[in-house]
Amino acid sequence: MDDEAVPRMMLEVLIENYLGADMRRSCSIGGSLAEQRAFVDVALGKRDINLNPISSLEADARHADIAILDQNINLDCSPPILGSELIKELRAHGFKGLTCIVTGDSRERVAQLAKEPDIDIVIEKGMPLPQLAHLILRHRRVH
Repeated sequence: MDDEAVPRMMLEVLIENYLGADMRRSCSIGGSLAEQRAFVDVALGKRDINLNPISSLEADARHADIAILDQNINLDCSPPILGSELIKELRAHGFKGLTCIVTGDSRERVAQLAKEPDIDIVIEKGMPLPQLAHLILRHRRVH
């Protein structure tokens, strides 16, 4: 999830072309406040990619395998929407998939985020997509 259009497009390229995801069930959201607020439900399979509710019987089968989030999603909200906080919320609701933060923050902040127990991968924005895909796939095998 990212609030900016170009990074969302890059995530879609990563998801479809490098990770081989089914784009009927995979997505990159975050362009609207509604999408940002619904992210946890989408990742947990409680809402589809159009934010429509999904029955609880289907939800387990539809949860995400990987959640990739920008760290600074929406700083204008009160409270701000941060990727690390959404990951904590995902984990609190039982999310067992791989979590990844992509950030333009300082190296010191990247190091701090990497120590967070709920976050599996932290990378700086600008990492080439093939390299990011390799990192995700390697962590996913271990995860």
